[in-house]
Amino acid sequence: MLVFLAAIAGKFCVAQELAYDAIYNFITKEYTLSKDGNVDYHYSSSLKLLTHQAFQRYFGESFIVYNPEFQKLKINKSRTIMADGKKVDSPHNAFNEVLPGFASGSVAYNHLREMVVSHTGLEVGATIEFDYNLMSQAKGMPYLMGEEILSFPVPVESCKIIVKVPEGTILNYKMLNLRLSPEITTAKGMMIYTWNFGKVEANPHEIYMPEASSYFPFLTFSTSPSLQRSLELFTNQPAFTDTRLPQTAVARIEQIKRSNSSDSKKIIQIRNLVINELSYLQIPSATIAFKFRTPAEVWESLSGTEIEKTILLAALLRQAGYQADIVASVPTHVLDTKWFNPLDINAYYVRTEIPEIASIYLSAIYEHPYNLLPNLYGNTLLLVDPAAESEKKWEIYPENSTIKVKGSFDIKSFSVEGKAELEATGRYHPFYRILENDKEINRILTGLCSGENVTAFKLKQSNLKRLQTEISMKADKSLTQLAQGFYEMEIPFARTGVNSWNVASLPSSRISPFAIPYFLIEDYDYTLLIPDSLELVTPKKNLEIRRDFGAMRIQLSKDGNTVKIRRMIEFVENEVNPLKYAELREIFIEWMDPQNRKLIFKKK
Repeated sequence: MLVFLAAIAGKFCVAQELAYDAIYNFITKEYTLSKDGNVDYHYSSSLKLLTHQAFQRYFGESFIVYNPEFQKLKINKSRTIMADGKKVDSPHNAFNEVLPGFASGSVAYNHLREMVVSHTGLEVGATIEFDYNLMSQAKGMPYLMGEEILSFPVPVESCKIIVKVPEGTILNYKMLNLRLSPEITTAKGMMIYTWNFGKVEANPHEIYMPEASSYFPFLTFSTSPSLQRSLELFTNQPAFTDTRLPQTAVARIEQIKRSNSSDSKKIIQIRNLVINELSYLQIPSATIAFKFRTPAEVWESLSGTEIEKTILLAALLRQAGYQADIVASVPTHVLDTKWFNPLDINAYYVRTEIPEIASIYLSAIYEHPYNLLPNLYGNTLLLVDPAAESEKKWEIYPENSTIKVKGSFDIKSFSVEGKAELEATGRYHPFYRILENDKEINRILTGLCSGENVTAFKLKQSNLKRLQTEISMKADKSLTQLAQGFYEMEIPFARTGVNSWNVASLPSSRISPFAIPYFLIEDYDYTLLIPDSLELVTPKKNLEIRRDFGAMRIQLSKDGNTVKIRRMIEFVENEVNPLKYAELREIFIEWMDPQNRKLIFKKK
């Protein structure tokens, strides 16, 4: 009996392994802060390959990005232990330095390097042993910082994070999504903090997963001083203090200022100038020691990192006479106001004022058509200003994105005429695009209420918060023939929102919470008058699903030649527990079902 149970257990373990392409025997990451401020990062791992795909697609090479100006890389071990126990060290030509892809096309950052390590002797059952040190000189932010997200593509049998600081140095840290305190010891004048995570499951690889810091074990740590002092150190560099612009930049701004455009349009023109005419370099700030170039240098190089383009955008707006503040976004649950880790910053924005209208937030890398506030929920914004005498921060609270459409349509033979009242906010309101071209209103809805079918619109209100308009439409070919005597017509709905989430088909089960992209309400109320020559074939429907995270209603009724349609969907929570995933999936499937989005007619 014991032998039988052991055999079953052995087969179960093998089955568990084969569910993945590989498995880490261990991963150890060690940070050491020396008394002179230098930081040594030591990485060590052992990876067992379980499939051919593991080394042909995923783990055949290792990549290490570093900056030779203040970092030195030392590879201690790159060895493969083959299935038969033979040890194969990577040869000299397996180590190749290249320019990181994110620095391509940039003269300012063409000194950055990426070490590509090609592992040799790979086969199913082989184990890759990899070990290196990355030593960083004290440059940039004068303290140790680190951020570790316990998310791996394959399981890890043993994971450990170690941080060593000189005795007397305070290490600030925060652990999220896991109740684990470090083991603290002392040795050779160093305080040693050890987080032993043990076994870590593989990332579930599911769509619409929560932010990493909200779901996976997340460790952030730093020896930084207070938040205020950290921001002072962060902005104590020419990038923030030398805001002079080249004459060519000043000339472009003067050209925009002389135009007859409104302030809103001028601000968006300046934003689009930075986004479209300067390349975006996705270089991590830590790789360049949090040292950024001045607005003049960024302008003349025609490229910049996110923070560099943000600083330039602020400088250009000020040159045009507008107030402009640089802000950094940090997840509220990550931020600790007693200390600061710049690695926790997830985005930068410019806050500016449209005179006599509203305060707005602009991205310097993404041409967003709508008010950004619904996107920023869950974050705290920090003012990044070298002249600030104290820390200034504010939390962003949730805002609904809504679209409400009420329309009446008259079907005449195969054409449709009618009017619709439309109200939109948040992600449904393309405020900035409408500023540039009010015909963007024609693209908010699909089908018979879009494009050339819109014969006229009456703009009642369009500001940052809300759009209200009346659409008149006429579609000559709105009914599509399906078969002899049968026709279909698509019900108009928003192009954005749930329709753009690609949730028509979803897996039947889920491990992680489902992250709803944003709070929303979609409400469509249509009345159709059909001619005597057509008969509605689509059956009546009255479906309503209400859950604590949201609701959906689909109604279709007929009274003589009048057809009434009501479609409503709402989400009031930003995450849905996996235990309620089946209920969420049901809502999505019903909402996206083509049979619920079209009307079928039969010619009498």
